[in-house]
Amino acid sequence: MHVTVCGAAAAECYSPTSPTWGVRIFYPEGTDRALRAYETPLARSANWTGISTYRFDERGNGLDRDITLQMLADFDQYGSPAKEVLVHCMLGGKRSQAVARFFAKARPQFFDDAERAAIVNLMDYSRDCCVA
Repeated sequence: MHVTVCGAAAAECYSPTSPTWGVRIFYPEGTDRALRAYETPLARSANWTGISTYRFDERGNGLDRDITLQMLADFDQYGSPAKEVLVHCMLGGKRSQAVARFFAKARPQFFDDAERAAIVNLMDYSRDCCVA
């Protein structure tokens, strides 16, 4: 399985060519409207196995055990049949990279050694926020 990590602008234009699970990370409800302006739909494609949305910020606001458990359940439903996972937040930085690392650690059987190493070596998150 391949993981693509990107920002919202790239994700909006992305059209998967193989079965792909879309993982969207938005700021929590009540966040400044300017930060929520990028919440536009992904391109239509028959190749989406599913599109999941989670809301938390890089300070950990709103990310809790329930969200991480939902991420794992969604991975098992939508990610396991996919050949690719597209993970995006606003800029493709901390939050999306942390989620990609979480999937590689929580479901290592879906990633070959090279892909897992590439994901785990993404920029370190300030704390390990995605522990279920």
